Amino acid sequence: MNSSLTLLLDAVERTGDGKYAPLDPLTLENAPHEMKKLGGAFNIMARSLKNKTEELEFRSFHDELTGLYNRSYFEDTLARLGTGRFDPVTVVMCDVNGLKLVNDTLGHKAGDGLLRAAADVLRKSVRQSDIVARIGGDEFAALLPEDENGEAARRFPEKLASNIREYRANEEALPLNIAWGIASGTRDESSVETLVQEADKRMYVFKQTHRSSSRKDVLDYLSERIALVRKDSRDRHMAACAALMEIFAASRSEFSPEKRAYLVKLARNHDLGFTEIPREIFDKPGPLTEEEYEVVKRHPERGAYLVSLFPDIADLREDILLHHRWWNGSGYPEGEGGDALPEGARIMAVVDAYEAMTGDKAYRDPRSPAAAAELRRCGGIQFDPYWAEEFARFILDFHEGEKIIS
Repeated sequence: MNSSLTLLLDAVERTGDGKYAPLDPLTLENAPHEMKKLGGAFNIMARSLKNKTEELEFRSFHDELTGLYNRSYFEDTLARLGTGRFDPVTVVMCDVNGLKLVNDTLGHKAGDGLLRAAADVLRKSVRQSDIVARIGGDEFAALLPEDENGEAARRFPEKLASNIREYRANEEALPLNIAWGIASGTRDESSVETLVQEADKRMYVFKQTHRSSSRKDVLDYLSERIALVRKDSRDRHMAACAALMEIFAASRSEFSPEKRAYLVKLARNHDLGFTEIPREIFDKPGPLTEEEYEVVKRHPERGAYLVSLFPDIADLREDILLHHRWWNGSGYPEGEGGDALPEGARIMAVVDAYEAMTGDKAYRDPRSPAAAAELRRCGGIQFDPYWAEEFARFILDFHEGEKIIS
């Protein structure tokens, strides 16, 4: 009994010193029953403490989201590399382009996915012995010690580009773009802190140079996502609206070429806000519940916000925001109607409604003459009476012409 107790006390003391070694099962096998139970409980506790300690140690040096090293470990490693023992050293500073746009447009869950994707791509782009860390929100860094002749530095851009292409070839890929800057040297030439500053400057130049293309990638991704969310007649709803708008605008001799192009651009982007609406709501084969309708009603405001982020289509903001406000001021969002509504929104409302009535949705039947009649009936209430009548007359004449030709 005494020898068993001594073994247990020694094990407890070692645990207090941070040595989490369980008792030998063979020793416990020969111990009295009470000591056997105490020893078994101690072993469970020791293993649990060891696991928790290792987890805490890992977290203290790693970024929880990406699994890469964190800023603290990066700075500690930077200090070690500054001694000159691992010269020449290459420093790579990186930044994920468009993270704020992704967070704003697709949500923080998508933003986290983008950061994890960036981490995986960067990890694959360096040697196993190199250090890759997430040092800020969208900021990453890599330390490449003993980079003889700058070989790793020369290979990094090509490997990074290749790994990004491989990632983006996946159907589920997010719009990943990484800006980077590289600096290499030895202790005799410059400090590692200077290398970090130089690499950071080069990364900033890269980021500014590619900013517009990164924004375009996010917009293209949004458009593709909407194409998956909304399945309508003649391909997609917005594409069908754009086609209708193009032939209608072309028929208006009073429209300038610039106005026609603007209206087609509006039709092609007016439902960007539908990225937040679940597929099961949009494809529901029947009336929406009140809660579901409230979700749908948010899409003009969301779409207006999205286009405001992109200079090429920011001019669409007001027309997208108001294309579901009725002529009488109701609809959504409610407010002043009539001539106070911008003309683009009034025309878009008519084209959008017509396509919704005649498109191949689960809850609609194609009915061109009836749809034109509905536009006329709702003129002065839901629609601008002038544009409702003009479009109804145009579309009936257009389809009549198609019949004659066929």
